[in-house]
Amino acid sequence: MDFQHRLLRSAGSMMIEKVLQDLPKDPARTLRGLADFVGCMTKSPEQKGFVPIFQNALSKPSSPYIPWMVWLTQQVEHSCLCSLAVNLGCTSFTWGLNTLRRQQQALHQHLPWLAVLDGLPSRTQSLLEEGASLGLYTVVLLHTPLRDAIDLAQALPCHTFFWTGPQGEIQLGCQTILEKTPNLILALSSEEKESSNGLELLRTWRRLFGIYLSAPIRESELEAVIQHAQAQGCAFICLNIEDTFPSCKEEKKRMESCKSSPLLLLPQEIGKLQKCFLPGSGIVRLSKEFSGCFLDAVKEQLSSIT
Repeated sequence: MDFQHRLLRSAGSMMIEKVLQDLPKDPARTLRGLADFVGCMTKSPEQKGFVPIFQNALSKPSSPYIPWMVWLTQQVEHSCLCSLAVNLGCTSFTWGLNTLRRQQQALHQHLPWLAVLDGLPSRTQSLLEEGASLGLYTVVLLHTPLRDAIDLAQALPCHTFFWTGPQGEIQLGCQTILEKTPNLILALSSEEKESSNGLELLRTWRRLFGIYLSAPIRESELEAVIQHAQAQGCAFICLNIEDTFPSCKEEKKRMESCKSSPLLLLPQEIGKLQKCFLPGSGIVRLSKEFSGCFLDAVKEQLSSIT
């Protein structure tokens, strides 16, 4: 690991550990300090444009995200939260994005900030290491056995992995090996409410987890999904790509009404963040059958810079 990258992660880790200690005592003041720290870490014009949005979301005492973050510190192991915050905040969205920006200019090629793996190619680890050399450290795993996801997360501890799969894969024997992979976020199918206790086990183990919806739902059905996720201790809900509700205003109102409401991950909001962080960037998708090098997939899926 580059020395400057290691230094950034060390500073970020100390800051996050202090935030986790102080947050329950004085949430508003602690998060204002975190927002200021993020402002000091940003360098590019795009990142600096994002900072006021982040500061505004966290600095107001009435912000709905403050009770949500306090709830996280009460429900999730601090070592897990610290690892994820450092991986996402310091590596993916600071070191990684700055590296992506430099590599884009050198290669005259738009580069992805996120990789989606639909099954694992034969050279998965080397592909992701190649992606990391370009600045990509965030990965979504689809149709991947949990054990394979755990092995990959252990092999690449500075990456952040989002695993999606059935609740049935969460078994009692998983606890010990999951403790070794704090960089693995688990999103379980919402369609197994009665047939599995996967969500209950993850809540007991104090993991960061949520549910995902594999099919679009009507807005009238959303409240029932939220109530189920809340009762199970989910931190988030991933909506299907075709779900375009609720608006941010409705989301804030709902969160304000309940301190432990799960956060809704809206596809359109993720797209806005992408444009804010790195205009022209995107997502690269790799199938199980992919056999080329990482940059081959990038050039095929993303445009060059003229």
